[in-house]
Amino acid sequence: MKFTIRDKLIASFGLIILLTSFLGVYSIISIKSVKDKASEITEVWSKGSDLAHNMDQTMSEYRLREYRHVLDDDPDLMNATEKELQDLREKFEEELKEYQRTIISKNDVEIVKEIKNYYPKYFEISSKTIQLSRESQTKDAFNLMCGESRQDFENVNTSIEKLVQYNQEQASLANIQNDQIYGHSRLMLMLNATIIIIISIVVTISIINIITKRINFLVKFINKTADLDLVFDQAGLNVIKRYKDEFYDMGMALANMRRTLRELVESIKQNSVDVALNSDFLSNIISETSQSIEAIAKAIDDMVQGATDLARNAEVGVNKLEGLAEEIHGSVENTNSVKSHIELASKSNLEGMENINKLKNVVESNRKVAENILDQVNVLSNRSQSIEKITETIKAITSQINILSLNAAIEAARAGAQGNGFSIVAEEIRKLAYEAADSTKEIDAIVREVKKEINKTKSEMTTVGNMVIQMDEVSKDTEKAFKTIENSASNIVKQIDRIVVSISSIDNNKNDVIGSISDMSAIAEESASTTEEISASIEQQSAGMEQINQSAKKLKHVSIELQDLIAKFRT
Repeated sequence: MKFTIRDKLIASFGLIILLTSFLGVYSIISIKSVKDKASEITEVWSKGSDLAHNMDQTMSEYRLREYRHVLDDDPDLMNATEKELQDLREKFEEELKEYQRTIISKNDVEIVKEIKNYYPKYFEISSKTIQLSRESQTKDAFNLMCGESRQDFENVNTSIEKLVQYNQEQASLANIQNDQIYGHSRLMLMLNATIIIIISIVVTISIINIITKRINFLVKFINKTADLDLVFDQAGLNVIKRYKDEFYDMGMALANMRRTLRELVESIKQNSVDVALNSDFLSNIISETSQSIEAIAKAIDDMVQGATDLARNAEVGVNKLEGLAEEIHGSVENTNSVKSHIELASKSNLEGMENINKLKNVVESNRKVAENILDQVNVLSNRSQSIEKITETIKAITSQINILSLNAAIEAARAGAQGNGFSIVAEEIRKLAYEAADSTKEIDAIVREVKKEINKTKSEMTTVGNMVIQMDEVSKDTEKAFKTIENSASNIVKQIDRIVVSISSIDNNKNDVIGSISDMSAIAEESASTTEEISASIEQQSAGMEQINQSAKKLKHVSIELQDLIAKFRT
């Protein structure tokens, strides 16, 4: 199962969110603890302290009203004061009940218990004092108030002051505890936040380092390919196979591309060597063929010279036919000499036939070699198309890398400040993709140049093939001409035989002899004309062979350039 870069990023952000959630929950718990302690201070100790102060103030006002009642003589004022005393008594009891609702400690209970023990006695003595005051027993009332009533008041007041002091102490203690809880929570929040930030930075740097390391590794491979270094790297392939994300697909695609390029370069290299060897072989064959053609041309020139001599001798024979009768024996010798020349011409004609057959075989060999070379050129053309497909694959890969880098830049932009580093990495990936695309364009230009040379070579080989076909046709025509010469020579020999047989009747058959000699002259002239045509055809064939030779040399030059181009690749 692949753990892609997207999965790694999701897992990293998930971990950060989980840690942040933990920090948030801890913050809520800490805030709740501080809030609970603050609520305790506000709702218990501060409220208790306020109630205790209120009870103390109520009791003090009650005491003042009590003094005023004793000192007043006006019944109306006394009634009003009694009313106020009754209200203050009810208020004190109500405040005490309210305070009892806030009690949360045993000390509170003990102090309240003391107050409840003292204040009823005080209020009872106070009632007696008020009664004495109403009865105008001011002195007794004042003595009672300054004596027993005062002691009970002081007991109640002391208990209330203890209650106030206790609430203040507890509020101060709760305040200190709350400050401690707040300080501890603040410290823990800062510590947890620092840990989360460190973990986030470590995770982010780890992911960035992994991505950067793998990108640099693939860039190294791409640069090696751009430098035409296609040497198989097993260690690098093993590293790519350990990847479990998108870099595995990219690395394997790059490795497959390099393997295809290696195979293609090896194939082109072998084909270029074959083309060079075949070019040398073709050049050698053409040289041999040219030499044979020169020999045939020389033989044909001899035949032309012989036929010309024959025609001239025949004409002389016609002019001097009258003198032949007297020199019959000389005529026989001359006739035998002519026969010897004809036989020599026939022998030369047979040699020409053999050379023509050799020429046909050589032409056939040239045709097969030209076809083989054309096939090799077609193979090179197909291979160049394979290179174009590979360059298209490289273009697709660089386009995909560019799209991935664009997506990464978009994701980095969404991540805000935390994605700045990743945005830089995405920009570097896009630059590398552009550089890989430029390298692909250079390879594509080289391939187009190679393909141009291949097409040019293919065109030249097509021309060579046509020339070979023309040579084959010319050789066939030459063979027919040599057969005609052979037939003519055979006829001449037969005529000479007849001359030898019937030489004894030359005197009686002058006109027949003249006619025969005329026929012989015509045949000789025809033979000379035919031989000249053959000579012209051979010259054309020689020129064609020279063109073929030049084409073979050019093909060899192209194959050498192709080998130099392939030599730039390291496989």
